[in-house]
Amino acid sequence: MIKQSADSVRDFVLCSASSLALFTLCLYLPLAGMFFVFVYALPMVVMGMDGKLGVARGMLACVIVAVMVGLLFGPFYAVVYIFTAGFSGVAMGGVVFISTRGGAKANGADMLFYGSICSLSFKIILAVVIWQIADINIMSPNPEELRNYITSSVGNRLSSMMPGDTETIKESISRSARSITLLVPFGMILWSVAEAWISYVFASRVGKKRGGEAFFVLPPFSGWAFPRNVLFAFITGLLADYMGQEREMYPIFQAGANLCAVTGALFSVQGLSVACFFMERRNIPKAVRAPLIILTPFIPILSYIFCIVGIIDMGFNIRRLPNGNAGKKDNGED
Repeated sequence: MIKQSADSVRDFVLCSASSLALFTLCLYLPLAGMFFVFVYALPMVVMGMDGKLGVARGMLACVIVAVMVGLLFGPFYAVVYIFTAGFSGVAMGGVVFISTRGGAKANGADMLFYGSICSLSFKIILAVVIWQIADINIMSPNPEELRNYITSSVGNRLSSMMPGDTETIKESISRSARSITLLVPFGMILWSVAEAWISYVFASRVGKKRGGEAFFVLPPFSGWAFPRNVLFAFITGLLADYMGQEREMYPIFQAGANLCAVTGALFSVQGLSVACFFMERRNIPKAVRAPLIILTPFIPILSYIFCIVGIIDMGFNIRRLPNGNAGKKDNGED
């Protein structure tokens, strides 16, 4: 009993200190901090997945770390910590506990979905809190302010490097600012999904080292397939995008644009899954497949190609062409 209590206290202190350290690194390391943003909820996920007592300890740790963040960096960052790393991480850990209680075998896809919902929900709550307190709508920031910030950060340097293209640079910055402000909700969704996925990968390894089993296991990537309802969501997004522009209703336009962006990302993922399926059948090594998956989001033409492939596969299940059973199995058909 004494040893178990000592282990609990040790885990509490270690997770609290790790959470504070990761959040601090996010603030002080501009480039590396971009990676720590996706893992700074991990300590609280580990605490929250230990059941009801773990959730209670995680909530207490959140409050303690938030107070320390407030003393070190100010109350604003304390509020940011609570909703993006604290309560969010404990909630994602609670999803693990619920999915695996009673020795049940967790469904990795469901766990990722509900974990992403938890992460996204707390980010939306944070956005509402900031809106009410500071009158700043981070879901739809002012594009002019963002353009001025980008210009002051990098625009002047680019103009000095390419003096003949000043107007082109300014126009590019303006387009980028409009796109960024329009797709802030899409970026928040991607952040939430990536955060949940990375947190669960590492938390699963922690659980395995504790003597359990890896609880977060996704099916092979070559078999990924999303429901056909995504096609209807995409069509809805297109209609909202069109109506919002025609009637000059920005909220509807933004909702449609972000819905199209989310469904487009799903199409691209499914298109990549199809490509991996066929490459696996031809025994193409992972050394070729992995770079393709990693580089596709950064190469627009590849993203468009795989998006189209994903739409076709979602509608016609092209993976059943070489093998009738494979396609039926992937899409869950009987």
